[in-house]
Amino acid sequence: MTDKIIHQAAKRLKSEGVVEKLTKLGKPLFLVISGSHGFGYASESSDVDVRGVYIAPTKKFLGMRRIATEPTFEYMSQDRMLDVSVDEVGHYINVVERSNGERVEWPSSRLLLAASPEYIELRDIINSAGLSKRQAGYYVHLPRDIRAGKKPAKGIKGDIYAMRTYLAGIMLFEQGRIMSDISDLGRELDVPTVDELINLKKQGTEYDPRKFERVFNELDSRLIRAIENSSLPDRPDIDKLNKYLVELRKQY
Repeated sequence: MTDKIIHQAAKRLKSEGVVEKLTKLGKPLFLVISGSHGFGYASESSDVDVRGVYIAPTKKFLGMRRIATEPTFEYMSQDRMLDVSVDEVGHYINVVERSNGERVEWPSSRLLLAASPEYIELRDIINSAGLSKRQAGYYVHLPRDIRAGKKPAKGIKGDIYAMRTYLAGIMLFEQGRIMSDISDLGRELDVPTVDELINLKKQGTEYDPRKFERVFNELDSRLIRAIENSSLPDRPDIDKLNKYLVELRKQY
């Protein structure tokens, strides 16, 4: 299934001219599949979310008049089954520094569509200098908002989304590791409810969210404890991130 979705996504990106449009802006550093496919609970009707980072030519930032760059390149197919969002690397690192947990996970996705020679270094710098307790807000508030009905995801789909976010946050703050797939997270963190929820979603049977209320409360409490006891720094290493970005720009 993994190879199949990667092949299909790569083929469609090429056929719809997305790669060509992106390379006119700069050089793609990496592209991954995120969303329900990357999180491990996609269905046959799930759309494909492609995320990644590109670097614009450095000359655009020099001279008397700075040439405009697109902070984020976005593309949506007509049938809305392909959703592409690719950050310029400077914008990406700034958003990571401001605590965006979703973007922190991108470089570590197992569903890697494309990678430049610079990809590994970018992934490593994010996983070392970019991780901090500032990501706590994302992993705490997103699942709470989903459960409170403040996000579009509802019912069992919303609960799976919320559970995955809780588990990814617990993994980050308990072990300092980035992991996105909900089944992997459930096994690593010993949360068997994951399999039960996914099976219920696949079966399409009647779903009573009250059955899992206690589990979600326990995950929320576990995440808060993990954040309080985490060995991660309070803030990202801005100097290291900035030095990396400057050196990278010198190459382009």
